[in-house]
Amino acid sequence: MLSRKELVRMAKGVYERKSRPCPTRDKLLQFIILFREDHGYSPTIREMAAAVGVRSTCTISQHLVFLEENGLITHTEGKWRDCIATTNTLPIPALT
Repeated sequence: MLSRKELVRMAKGVYERKSRPCPTRDKLLQFIILFREDHGYSPTIREMAAAVGVRSTCTISQHLVFLEENGLITHTEGKWRDCIATTNTLPIPALT
């Protein structure tokens, strides 16, 4: 399993090359917000992957690192299950 530093480095490299909007990342952020509103806690990485149609939990981890690096979510170190969307992420358009 990759360390958090390795994930951050990978995410930075990937997203510096891809500056265009990412629909998967947008769906992921919206899913986290809606899931947390409905359940009172954040989804697991596997639930996030299933919701946005991705099989790889590593891909979800990279998206989460990117969202955190850009101030869109916060979480306790090593615990993505408690990620919380920050106030500057709302409003977000509905999932289609």
